[in-house]
Amino acid sequence: MPAGSGPAVTTPITTGTITTGANSITITTNPFSTGSAGGVLITVYLTWTPSATQTITCKCYQTATTGTQVAPTAGLIATGTGTTETTATFTFLDTSAFALNATGAVYVVGFTASTGTGPIAYAFTELETTAPLS
Repeated sequence: MPAGSGPAVTTPITTGTITTGANSITITTNPFSTGSAGGVLITVYLTWTPSATQTITCKCYQTATTGTQVAPTAGLIATGTGTTETTATFTFLDTSAFALNATGAVYVVGFTASTGTGPIAYAFTELETTAPLS
């Protein structure tokens, strides 16, 4: 996606359950290519129903869950309480060589629950390139 183009959004996931298994649910972004971008902004949207109080950790990886992790390496965390549907947004910025020189690349984001299970109502990713302001 050339710098200045609109965001690329994945088809939303509307089924699945986040569990305590590492990356129990994953989303793969649309393939992207960059040229002279300053980096790639990865935004992850999640709506889920926690089982009691539940913390969800979201981690972002280059290529696959076995690939290089985009900082922060501990992931980003959201907490839901009770059994009320909860929405969270996670944002990662990748300025590595992978993001700057990508051709047909993808990111994979994974969700892990601290306890119990959390059915997903709606989740998707959005990619945008960054460019220097003038």
